[in-house]
Amino acid sequence: AVQSRLRATPFWQGFKAEHDRWQVIYDQSTGAVHRAFGPAIPTPDAPSWLQSQVTEMGWNVSLSTWRSTAMGRHTLHRTTQTVNGRTVFGSEFVVKEGEQGVIMWGAQAHPEAAWPENLNPLSPAEVEAAASVGLALSDMVVTTGEEWLMPVRRLVPERVIFDFRPAIEIRVRGRFDDGTPVDYRTLVDLETGEVLLRQNQVKHIGGPTDPCKKQPLPMGPPALMQ
Repeated sequence: AVQSRLRATPFWQGFKAEHDRWQVIYDQSTGAVHRAFGPAIPTPDAPSWLQSQVTEMGWNVSLSTWRSTAMGRHTLHRTTQTVNGRTVFGSEFVVKEGEQGVIMWGAQAHPEAAWPENLNPLSPAEVEAAASVGLALSDMVVTTGEEWLMPVRRLVPERVIFDFRPAIEIRVRGRFDDGTPVDYRTLVDLETGEVLLRQNQVKHIGGPTDPCKKQPLPMGPPALMQ
């Protein structure tokens, strides 16, 4: 029902009128196009073509630099949304082209996202301490990375809305008592110190269960046709 409602929006109906054999899967939490795919659409510049579709949606978003990857007979172009120079976590613009043109695209973003105007950030020492709270590690090393804008889901009656929190990436490396190494990628709220994301970048096979794994809420289902 939700997919049908999203496919009935003016943008997709207009796109479908021009490209009637194309299909779409929407991200139901954001109402953005997760993946659209169909017969090739000729274009000399796939990233620019996708940006024109974004304009047709009525979005006004800033993008980072496009990255292109050759995939056999296809090329995949990707970028992300930025707000005040910070990447919006989970955002993705992707377009895949073959010899005849565009065969797949997606545009997952938050046009309403904004960086706080009156930010009252914690000190570097405070955010580093927040990132390592509850971690009993030996040989702990804590390093500070870049700032992000983190969409945080909030449930209201019959729908999901997002708050946008300023965050900073902290890497926490060390070992548990049994010698197991960990490398936590951690996003910490710059104002409250809340851990918004904690992911162990060390992949364990058959190892102990990670007690500190806090996964992000994805913007949509796993990527298709990649």
